[in-house]
Amino acid sequence: MVVSNPGGMERVRSMARRTVGWAGAGLWVLCLSSWAMADAEAEYKMLFGQDEAKVAASRNTKDAAAFAAKLLNAAKSVGDQKDLQALLCEKAYEFGLKDPSGQQTGVEALKLLGEAAPDKKAQAQERLLKVMQSRFAKSTGAERKRLGEELVDLLVSRGDQRAEAKAPAEAAALYRQALSIATGIGAEQTKEIMDKIKGISSALEAEKKLADLKAKLEADPKNTAVRTSLILAYLGELDNPVEGAKLVNGDLDEKLRTYVPLAAKPLADLDEAACLELAYWYAELAEKAPPADKGILLGRAKACCERYLSLHTAQDVNRLKATLLLEKVGKGANSTPKNAQPPKKQIPTDAKRFGKSWYLLVSETMPYQDASKWCEDRGGHLAYTRTEAEYRFIEKVARQANADLWLGGYYDSETQSCFWNDDAKTEIPKGILDPEGMKKTNNHNKVFWWKYRKKLSRDPAGSRFGFICQWD
Repeated sequence: MVVSNPGGMERVRSMARRTVGWAGAGLWVLCLSSWAMADAEAEYKMLFGQDEAKVAASRNTKDAAAFAAKLLNAAKSVGDQKDLQALLCEKAYEFGLKDPSGQQTGVEALKLLGEAAPDKKAQAQERLLKVMQSRFAKSTGAERKRLGEELVDLLVSRGDQRAEAKAPAEAAALYRQALSIATGIGAEQTKEIMDKIKGISSALEAEKKLADLKAKLEADPKNTAVRTSLILAYLGELDNPVEGAKLVNGDLDEKLRTYVPLAAKPLADLDEAACLELAYWYAELAEKAPPADKGILLGRAKACCERYLSLHTAQDVNRLKATLLLEKVGKGANSTPKNAQPPKKQIPTDAKRFGKSWYLLVSETMPYQDASKWCEDRGGHLAYTRTEAEYRFIEKVARQANADLWLGGYYDSETQSCFWNDDAKTEIPKGILDPEGMKKTNNHNKVFWWKYRKKLSRDPAGSRFGFICQWD
């Protein structure tokens, strides 16, 4: 059984307290970090030093694999001591790779290392990628398909990270590797990956466009047409209004001078009047924008409408205007704009895992916008489904709750259909919608689980229900 060393941790705390008397805050953090790491190494040697020496002396590599499994189990049990946990993961990876039977242990150790030590996550993922590529290359049959699916997920995840880090060329290379493997094993993600490649290709083209416009404006700073085009590029495809606002001057038209500086502010800092004006302006720009810009501009309009409706609680004509505009722009909108600054994921410990997502039933009742904001503030969103299995899971949760619950969907009066709030705006199958609910007025434009009918229906955003939150 693995035990921690309370005495060792107390020594660290005692030394840390004394440090405050003779060092500044910066030195205190540095010393505490060094001591904590030294203490982790000391605890490791105390707990596993003899075992490691025996394994190192053994000629049987299966002993290393067994030792790696022991270290990984230990790492899982010391989650409150991150330095020790990270060290155990690194050791488990090191010994796991010494024998084929320990490679899966090495993989799991790297995954846990990325969670336990965020500063080592990138390095852990690079190692993990190499291990997975090696295992996949040597695999056959059903094992090859299973490992291939894991490798595809890892390549796509790494590609997403490089895309977010403004490294589109690296992201494109990772996506292409993922596509090649997905095609070879017949994985379901092929279309999704192709869409990502298409999107990253657009990012590369946008970079070139940006460079050309910057060069032209630098050559002729008084060229208002080029300045306007560059600002609109920042608002649209480049999705960076903060940079666009730096280019505003007195030569531009009044709308650009008024709204671009507002667009550069975090959405949470805008009052309700500014939100509604910006929403209409974004929608106006989107009507004339090229396809690459349209979705982003509509996304900004959607975010402004939702912010306005969360602030403006009066049931008046302005709220109706915002509701109708939200309905109009919602279907063509992209995901949350960058300056909305989505928060880091905060998955509650009591959330339930299903597939690749986590779900939480929240019984507290509130209007749709408040429920949506509750989820978004924690890095999630109101639950929606992409497969029948996901819907059956949510249906089970809802039936057990025996309550009306908001879900992430909306009603479109033009098509008289309901859609999920996913990026693809997937239409909700008619078979899971209550026929009576579909006969409601257009004001009933948000999807919820109706406990009475045991199906999905729709209701005004101002109704108060519990909800199911989802983290992908």
